[in-house]
Amino acid sequence: MTFKINIPIQQVLYYLGYKDQKLDSHLLDDINSCIQIVLENMDIKYTYKLFDLKKDALQIPGKTIQELMDQSTFLFVFAVTLGHKVDRIVYQNQIKDVSKALLLDACCNAAIEQVCDLIESQLIDYYQKDHLFVSDRFSPGYGDFPLNYQSTLCQILDTSRKIGLHISDHLILIPKKSVTAVCAISDKPFTHRLKGCENCNLFFNCSLRKRGMNCGN
Repeated sequence: MTFKINIPIQQVLYYLGYKDQKLDSHLLDDINSCIQIVLENMDIKYTYKLFDLKKDALQIPGKTIQELMDQSTFLFVFAVTLGHKVDRIVYQNQIKDVSKALLLDACCNAAIEQVCDLIESQLIDYYQKDHLFVSDRFSPGYGDFPLNYQSTLCQILDTSRKIGLHISDHLILIPKKSVTAVCAISDKPFTHRLKGCENCNLFFNCSLRKRGMNCGN
């Protein structure tokens, strides 16, 4: 899959915590500069595996995802990363220019979100011709999908060898700007969508929610 993405300024502002504040031209210029840096230095790598739920014995903990799998035919498991270079650029700026580092970090977050959205969109387009439906993507740590299952997803996908994506003992993905997720595929429309703060393990501690925002905006 070839990834051609844009990084919307509004999404960068969202990750920076802006909400309807007036922006000056200098900030917008700085954001556009950081967007260009990220676009020029990210090295997107992606891997996936498709499980036939009627044949493959796949057990994933969590009541919500089990209910999703019970009504599905396939489970699409994927991992994607922006690579090590953007991580290094963010880290270097944390030492010499904290403000720029924050902008770069927000641009990276917006970029990986755009990549995941593109994967999901292409998945929907691909299965539409077979009259199949695709659920929202669902990552470890969301709802009752345990964060520690991230290690299992990395093993299933062999991410270390295939895309250079590792996971630490503290369940941190390396490179940091990376995502693992699953999407269910069914011959019936999904009645239960997985978005919503009330389904998230971070509901009580989420900094976005405290600012009146959410990661589904």
